[in-house]
Amino acid sequence: MMVVVVRFVNWESEKRKNEKGMEEG
Repeated sequence: MMVVVVRFVNWESEKRKNEKGMEEG
């Protein structure tokens, strides 16, 4: 079960990073 949570958190952080990158340029 923990693996799913970790994967979800990583996916969220990746999505946030991508959004930030698009905003910057």
